[in-house]
Amino acid sequence: MVRSMMGRTARSDFVGGGVPGVPPVRGAGGLRAAPACDSSPSPRRRLRRVLLPAPGLVLVCLLATFPVRAAGPVRVPPLAPREQGEYLARDARTGEDLWRTRWDVEEEITNGITRIRAEEEGRGHLEGTGLAAWRVRVEATFSGGDRRFASRREIRDDSGRLLRGEDREFDYGAGTGRIAITDGATGRTVVQQIAVETTSIAAEMLATQLRLLPDTEGRRMRFSLITRDGKVVAMEARILGQEMVTVPAGRFECYKIEVDPAGFRGVLADLFLPRIFMWHTVAAPHFWVKYQGPDEGRLSREIIRELAHFESHPAAAP
Repeated sequence: MVRSMMGRTARSDFVGGGVPGVPPVRGAGGLRAAPACDSSPSPRRRLRRVLLPAPGLVLVCLLATFPVRAAGPVRVPPLAPREQGEYLARDARTGEDLWRTRWDVEEEITNGITRIRAEEEGRGHLEGTGLAAWRVRVEATFSGGDRRFASRREIRDDSGRLLRGEDREFDYGAGTGRIAITDGATGRTVVQQIAVETTSIAAEMLATQLRLLPDTEGRRMRFSLITRDGKVVAMEARILGQEMVTVPAGRFECYKIEVDPAGFRGVLADLFLPRIFMWHTVAAPHFWVKYQGPDEGRLSREIIRELAHFESHPAAAP
């Protein structure tokens, strides 16, 4: 599916990851000035900043499954038959360039069954591993009440030696999930069984699912996030407002989205976790332009990911 991805410019809503036939919005021309976001912090967030002025912890430090109320099962996100892109990551504090990732995603609809297949390849300096290269493959199937998700992620050092392998399989109809993590140094694989809900979203699909947010009632979305290490965390995403964002790919009018823990325990966790913001285009297909928040892992650094290139390909003529 991916042809010579490392040799072309291509960024993803997948992993951290449109309306068919809708091209990306580029440049400032034709874009109206957007009203400034209301960024004034709530008393709860002001308290969090006092308690934890420097970002450090990440979502995976939550150790319990929290109940969540949502409008209904996660819907199929809007995608073109094929999308390609590239994003760049840098350290939010130092500005140091960290890595570059290119991706390719395809959507196929057959007999009412939607299949989304994605592949991502990246290279750069991952926290805790040094210079590394990685590949991720994702397949998500939506068929009425039957929804499945599977992913494979491999991280290798500069010599090609496996550092870490991750396999994730979720069966939403059965309510079950399996996560297997392999340590490349020891060869040991740890397998974990988890429960999944109809409102659960895999971390690899979060940015893609947030494309639905502008058309969601109240522009708020509650869901349970399945983190990379299998924790299930009640979350809420909401649109704060609109603002113009400049990234390597150009200048875009965007919705500014905040993603926070939800529920009573989520409020407590919110005091000790860094804020997560994402910017998605106002124009359909509402693709992801920028991310600011934790990298991954406990005591993780804060990073910024920015769109470098995006292509949307309509369906071929019959």
